Amino acid sequence: MNRRDGRAGLDLLAERPASPVLQLAGDVLIAALGEGIAGAEPVARRCVEELTKRGRDGDAELAAELVAALDGTHTGLVEVPVDLGVLGARLAADPSEGVQVVDLRTGDIDEPGPEFDAGSEAYDAERWLTFVPQGERQGEPDEDAQRGRARQWLASHGYRPGPRPFL
Repeated sequence: MNRRDGRAGLDLLAERPASPVLQLAGDVLIAALGEGIAGAEPVARRCVEELTKRGRDGDAELAAELVAALDGTHTGLVEVPVDLGVLGARLAADPSEGVQVVDLRTGDIDEPGPEFDAGSEAYDAERWLTFVPQGERQGEPDEDAQRGRARQWLASHGYRPGPRPFL
């Protein structure tokens, strides 16, 4: 959820079950909790229970983020402006696409450009996360599963998704 509009997101969750989109629902609930929106806490607790029960890639990481938001604490992961939907799709792309780069400042994901060259004046080793796409796992793309794998991948590098700035 790029806008991080907790009220609108909580209203949407009231209209439909969260179970098919738990990864997105959790992000909505983190935003709603951060905004102090009434009614967000019980929905967030149910989401934590569902994530824990389901146990797919990224569910434990999201449950931990929700628990931290409920408790007013932090997971210790550094927030970066990465769109999990985009990152998940790129992680699931064909490996023949080669090395991909996540810009930790902007959240952009692309092939390495000239600024990624260690000889460039613009090079900053702390700015980048690299990966080679792994291909989609079994069957049709599942956006919730892709978001979960992206969340898990980010957490394994010490990061968690945050809102992207408006351009």
